[in-house]
Amino acid sequence: MAGILRPFYCELCAKQYKMASEFEAHLGSYDHHHKKRLRELREAESSRAKEERQRREQKREEREMAKAQEMAAQAAVVAAAVAAPTPRSEVIMENQARCRMLMIRHHNS
Repeated sequence: MAGILRPFYCELCAKQYKMASEFEAHLGSYDHHHKKRLRELREAESSRAKEERQRREQKREEREMAKAQEMAAQAAVVAAAVAAPTPRSEVIMENQARCRMLMIRHHNS
């Protein structure tokens, strides 16, 4: 571990050099630049993938919200229909009440 902390260590390539000239030569080498470009490419791809995941998640949430709003609107329509009796149901309820009254009168006589 102490060897890694030396001044001529390239963290990107995990290589240790004893002399500054070797280290500088390494920093200009194809191997070092290739690894550097590869790391940058991976970071850029990771960033794009993260943005895409966030965009898909936002679209999913928007769809869920729209669906929830639609269901709430449908529930409100159903609740209003159930709460407000239709003229036909009022007639049926009146007829049922009349029948009960007739049955009670017939039973009592």
